[in-house]
Amino acid sequence: MPQNDTWIEALFWVSLATAILLTVGFLTRLNTFLVFLCLTSIQQRNLYITHGGDTFLRLAGFFLIFAPAGAAFSLDRLIRMWRQTEPANIRPRSPWAQRMIQLQLALLYFVAFLLKIKGAPWLQGSALFYVYHLNELRRFPLPSWFFHPVVLKLGNWSALVLEFSLAVLIWVKEFSYFLLALGVLFHLWLEYSLNIPVFQWDVLSAYILFVDPADIARAGNWIKHRFGRAPDKPVSLPALL
Repeated sequence: MPQNDTWIEALFWVSLATAILLTVGFLTRLNTFLVFLCLTSIQQRNLYITHGGDTFLRLAGFFLIFAPAGAAFSLDRLIRMWRQTEPANIRPRSPWAQRMIQLQLALLYFVAFLLKIKGAPWLQGSALFYVYHLNELRRFPLPSWFFHPVVLKLGNWSALVLEFSLAVLIWVKEFSYFLLALGVLFHLWLEYSLNIPVFQWDVLSAYILFVDPADIARAGNWIKHRFGRAPDKPVSLPALL
């Protein structure tokens, strides 16, 4: 494409339009490809301003091309049902694309852990002192107690343990929800305290893939019962991504 502002702005608006269409599930297969193509084009323009979350988002977009992303909550499914080309029941799909995105998330945490333990500041517990004194990363004000050496060291080592656990122990079902809850708190804290654009939301968007569909169904039945509606018969939702 010509290297001028008109083409750059056009690509941006095309990217936004395809992302919206993918979100609502219209022409899902086509738009997964277009979103990946636009995202890759934008990121390749200047790799020096990208971070690990951008890379994860791009890889997740690639695997989404091969996933049945429009199989359930999508306009595509409503159109198919309106045309009577698809029954109301959702048939199970192969979850291999979902597994690949899960593996990418686990690798993100594991590589981050490996890189950190190569540096003496992380092992000694002083890394967060330097991180939170970089003007480029400062965002919202933090309480004074957070900068106490003991708190910084505990936060330093806790981050290492959590990143290792989210890479390895997340696959153990008995630990997964507890670790996901800690991961949400961890990334929300980073979102508040550090200016790393969109990184936290890139990562958190994939957490839903580690939630068992049967647990979602049970939660839905509990909500219906809690608000006075008779619960449906227990259902087992198939893996849809």
